Amino acid sequence: MFTGIVQSLGVIRRLVPTPDGWQCTIDVPPRFGRLTQGMSLAVNGICVSVVTAEGRQCTLDIMPETRRRTTFRYWRVGDTVNLERPLRIGDEIGGHFVTGHIDGVGKIVDFKHDHETTLTIQVASSLMQYIAAQGAIAIDGISLTVTRVRGAAFIVALIPYTSAHTTLGTRHVGDAVNVEVDLIARYVKRQRLYGP
Repeated sequence: MFTGIVQSLGVIRRLVPTPDGWQCTIDVPPRFGRLTQGMSLAVNGICVSVVTAEGRQCTLDIMPETRRRTTFRYWRVGDTVNLERPLRIGDEIGGHFVTGHIDGVGKIVDFKHDHETTLTIQVASSLMQYIAAQGAIAIDGISLTVTRVRGAAFIVALIPYTSAHTTLGTRHVGDAVNVEVDLIARYVKRQRLYGP
């Protein structure tokens, strides 16, 4: 479990096919703290397990299902990724409950830098039933608030800190992003469909 508050940025150093999927090696800055084998890590919002941790690098196994459901298929060596350690009992919940289980890939269809920075993200219509204005959403692992909903797209606003300290500040129209809908919205929807 995570909160969608990005703690650091990492850089992808290797992407290697394996018999079971892929291995991804990431450079992690010293301020991120010590990594250990088997620990969970959110990388651009995707919950993965650390296979090896040596010095400032960690290696992750990426399964074919993860590649199908997330933006991993677009990752390249040299890309910067958002990193978050798992939530511990007693930690501050600065964002919202984020599982790291990506619901789908969205596409940035508008990126405005007027009096505020806003992104418009288009997703599959099946996801829109879980997205509401003033509701929580995780984009590439970043906890954000939906400001408006328009058809099969929604808008989020970025504060300057988020633009400067996450990958969203460098995104462009046409880029793909990982989307995780609000956990509570998902279960409320199921309750309405199937009852207690």
